[in-house]
Amino acid sequence: MRRRLLLTCVTLMILLALGGAQAFGSNEGSASYPGRVEDATWGGLKALCRGAAVSSDDMSRARSTESQVRYPIRDTPEHTLAKLVEAYIAMDAGAYIDCLSDTFTFWLNPEAVAIDPELPDYWDLMSEEGIHWNMFDTGWIDSVELTLTQYGDPVEIPGTTPGLRSSWEYQENYHLRLHLPQALLLWAREGAVFRFTVDPDEVGPSGEELWEISRWSDVEGFDTPVEHTSWGRIKALFR
Repeated sequence: MRRRLLLTCVTLMILLALGGAQAFGSNEGSASYPGRVEDATWGGLKALCRGAAVSSDDMSRARSTESQVRYPIRDTPEHTLAKLVEAYIAMDAGAYIDCLSDTFTFWLNPEAVAIDPELPDYWDLMSEEGIHWNMFDTGWIDSVELTLTQYGDPVEIPGTTPGLRSSWEYQENYHLRLHLPQALLLWAREGAVFRFTVDPDEVGPSGEELWEISRWSDVEGFDTPVEHTSWGRIKALFR
């Protein structure tokens, strides 16, 4: 009964939010999809799943699913992102949360906060975990598509005290699609900045250091430089 009520609440939140979703971006790409497409940001889609109560038993059940799938080892920031993507596509909240640090914070796009003042500037790991249990384990999403494309080179952030390891920031363009029943598609394509730190609590199966995400900021998409030319000039390059 509680599960059905939760699904109903989440569905109502989505329907109420869809009217404002267009403010976060264009409806680009909808012509190729036969159903209804609503455009948002990744943070905006997460915010739809905030607020519903999640028990500790529910979270433990979500965490336990990770042992059933073989994911990349988080021995580099790149492999941590690869695990995040695979966990999202598998809708595995436990594996996803494993990519995040205990001090994790998710920062929403300031434009989204300006449009909806009820949104916080950021939330912590506990909120992120509850959001993804609601997102993946309530049955309102049929499937997920997600791709990340790195923009530029990683940026090293030196440790603030002697002996403290550097952290690294990666800029990524994301393309996220949440497929819902009745041919409804929630679509997000913007940018994200991920900050990675060494996991102080765990090591890999061979003793290797592991990396985790300590901060994630939802930002505007990163533009790739484009040279405008003609088809003939492109052909001429290969003469």
